[in-house]
Amino acid sequence: MIPFDQIDKRLEALGKDRSWLSQESGRKPDSIRVALAPNAPPAKRSSLLQKALSDAIEREEEVQGQAPVTVSPLDRITLEVDTARMDSYLEASKYARQTLKEWTIHELDRAAKEWAKLSKPSFSVVADELRQDAK
Repeated sequence: MIPFDQIDKRLEALGKDRSWLSQESGRKPDSIRVALAPNAPPAKRSSLLQKALSDAIEREEEVQGQAPVTVSPLDRITLEVDTARMDSYLEASKYARQTLKEWTIHELDRAAKEWAKLSKPSFSVVADELRQDAK
């Protein structure tokens, strides 16, 4: 399904607007307007509405011969770690009185700031460090 925050971009790429989307999806214009608002409450963004809007857009993309846009969420990172490492992350987040997500974001931000202080080393330096850590 198309994320709500990507729907307007997809419509624009098709040369369509929300009025067209309302007609094609069978959803009320006000429902679409509220759901696509930047800070829409989750209750106004149901999965049924998202599916109806996504289906209408994807059908039109097919008609126009456009390849569906693959949206890679930029706010997602997937990590696979062994049990011991995960346990240490959970313990550290508990000690910091943060959720694991909050703690992880905080630590990634801190690491990025430290890295930036190193006069923006070349990526080859970072790659070399990663290779050393892997050994």
